[in-house]
Amino acid sequence: MGTRALWQSTNQTTGHGTNHSGRGSARRVREFRIRSDTFAELGRGEAIIYTTLGPDPRRATILPVEFDHHEPKRIGVGALHPCELRVHPEERLPSATGPAPGGDQPMGPDPGSGRI
Repeated sequence: MGTRALWQSTNQTTGHGTNHSGRGSARRVREFRIRSDTFAELGRGEAIIYTTLGPDPRRATILPVEFDHHEPKRIGVGALHPCELRVHPEERLPSATGPAPGGDQPMGPDPGSGRI
């Protein structure tokens, strides 16, 4: 959501804050466009709508959408679709706890040896 730049000023007071002394300071600060409490207060179905091209952020109510209660067509009929992967037990990677290739020592620490 970002921040916006603004000037923040302070005024020195006397008499326990009842009188202004005429002294103070001003500095450039950045302020969040939306307070964090605003997000905490959002209810179900509510959102903050913001765009860099439009007006200031606004709170909006999102209308619920009801989907049809049917199963979609399965891709798995016929030839494989490019987004599908074959996953079969015989195509899995070997376990890392078995013997190391070319050796008879298991990979990783031996829990019984006390060594790491």
